[in-house]
Order: sequence, then C-alpha cells, then structure tokens
Amino acid sequence: MNPSAEEFTVLGKADKAPAQIQADEATEFPGALAPQGNIIAHAASHTAEGMAEYLNLLEKIDSASEIAGKFAGYVNPVQITHREMGEFYGALETHIMPFLERYGYKDHHKTIMESYGALVDEISWFEMSEEGRKDVAMRYLEFTTALDRVLSSVIKDFGGGERAGEV
Repeated sequence: MNPSAEEFTVLGKADKAPAQIQADEATEFPGALAPQGNIIAHAASHTAEGMAEYLNLLEKIDSASEIAGKFAGYVNPVQITHREMGEFYGALETHIMPFLERYGYKDHHKTIMESYGALVDEISWFEMSEEGRKDVAMRYLEFTTALDRVLSSVIKDFGGGERAGEV
C-alpha cells in the first residue's frame, strides 16, 4: 500500500521516492526488508518505477553483451559501425551505469567501469594480428563476466522477475 502525497508531506518525506523511504525505514528497523543484499534495490523492486527500470536494465545488458560479442569477433576495427558503438555506449552510459549508481551497486559500478574502459581501450588500439584479436576477446570476456555478476546481484535483489507481473 502506497501512502498518499499528504502522508509524505506530513511525515517530512515529500522529497523522497517510495523506494528510498522503504530503504530508510529498513535501515532504521533492521529485518523489515531484505535481511541480506541491496536494501535500496529490494525496496525498489516493490514499486512500478523500480521494476520498469529493472526490466529496462535486463534489456540493455543483453544489448551491450551482444554488441561487445560482435566486437570480439571482428578481425578488423573498421568492421565496427558507429551505430554499434552508439548502441553500446548508450546502453552502458545511459542505462546500466546510472541504474547501478541509483540502486547502490557501487562495487559493480566500479568493476563495470574498469572492464568497460579496458574493452574500449583495446578496441581503440586494435591491432589486426592474432594477438590483437586475442586481447580484444580477453577484454570482452572480462566485461561480460562483470555484467554476469551484475545480473546475478540485481536479479537476486529484484526477486528474479517474479514481481514483474505486479507492476
């Protein structure tokens, strides 16, 4: 049950989103929400906005992984199109990274930033030798491993998508 706008104002919480209020209350009253994991994300999983962002994140992670996989398979850097790079950067910088920051996944945010930077650097300095292709492939594997860890944590905190039908 969501409180009305008047109740938020009376409680002095008008400037906070419902998920943040639930997370604050969980901190004040331990055990009220998820006993383990990311409390902010767990609270957000009970809101329509949180679940919409979660479902969007899953889609963007899939897109970023698919495009990064193409990068690893290319034998020449000119095969990478501006459209692919735009979709890749857009998925990461517009959706995935802000989601991780917003919902308190600081460690995952840092890991993704590092592996993302390493992959982009490797692509930027791509050497058209067998060794160069191996380097790009290794960076891709590091990046997708980091994305897999994010997926594991986020799915656990958001309830595995079982609440998706509630929004």
